[in-house]
Amino acid sequence: MTELTNDKSRREIAEEASRWLARLTADYVTDEDRAAFAQWIDASPLHREEYEEVSATWLQIGEIHFDTSDERTDWRDRIAGIWEGLTLEPVRAWAGAAAAAAVIAAVSLYVVLMPSSPDSYRTAVGQRLDVVLPDSSEVTLNTDSKLRIDYSSAARRVALTRGEALFSVERDLDRPFIVTAAGGEVRALGTAFNVRIGEGSASVAVVSGRVAVTVPIENTDGSEVLLTELSQGNDAVFGPGRGIVKSDSADIDRITAWLEGKFIFRNTPLDEVVAEINRYVRYDISLADPALSELRITGVFPTDRIPDLLFNLQKAAPVRVKRTDSGAFVIVSN
Repeated sequence: MTELTNDKSRREIAEEASRWLARLTADYVTDEDRAAFAQWIDASPLHREEYEEVSATWLQIGEIHFDTSDERTDWRDRIAGIWEGLTLEPVRAWAGAAAAAAVIAAVSLYVVLMPSSPDSYRTAVGQRLDVVLPDSSEVTLNTDSKLRIDYSSAARRVALTRGEALFSVERDLDRPFIVTAAGGEVRALGTAFNVRIGEGSASVAVVSGRVAVTVPIENTDGSEVLLTELSQGNDAVFGPGRGIVKSDSADIDRITAWLEGKFIFRNTPLDEVVAEINRYVRYDISLADPALSELRITGVFPTDRIPDLLFNLQKAAPVRVKRTDSGAFVIVSN
């Protein structure tokens, strides 16, 4: 069997390795699973290399404690057990499945998607990526984001077409730095600012300096451009058909907490909490009853330990988390 064929890239092998890790740390592992894994890993040195890297990455992420009993499972031991004859003890079914799903999500921390072209960058679900632009401006992309660069002698244009990014811009009076998002433009005036794409709109929050936001609007006299200037601590939501809605008291620490791998929730409705978590995972988390959205959550949680977050939700609110046959999670009233 060939080590690496034209139609199987190293990234695909890494994804296979992550699936094997998820499968072998699930609640029950059969002899057939172990035999199939042994066959896969012996098929190519690259299989073993990628599997070892994925395992190492997951161990670096830390332990997942997801059992509601006092005896919590140490996932470091379970991963190590794969290399020691693949002998794993069964654990609670939904806890094992949650950890398996978390392993799949965690692989995005390992499979770094390099630029698809010199002027395009993107991240996988759960991944962050730091980029230094040609003018030494810096961009950090959040989970599941896509960025395209179009620099010229007249302007530095950047299109955020998906997700979220923090821009730290080098000053250049001769070439304005302009971010396009959701039909509008954010022009930097020597600054750092966060832009996030939403449903039919985008938001911008100014960490330092100033930005000018422009959005095209239509009226009875024809098309015009609406312009609003924001300074440090301001944020705004903008998009087609809605103009610009400005706030003078942005919660910058909460908005930019993702840069440190954190969620910050301050009396946040549960449905908004769930929507935010879903940006960081490949499986689905939902509310069984819309009335649960009235519950409020306050706390700081790591973005790369979603199973811990779900477990702690059961302590913070009168809810339980259930796993469906499809691998999704549903939050129900306790």
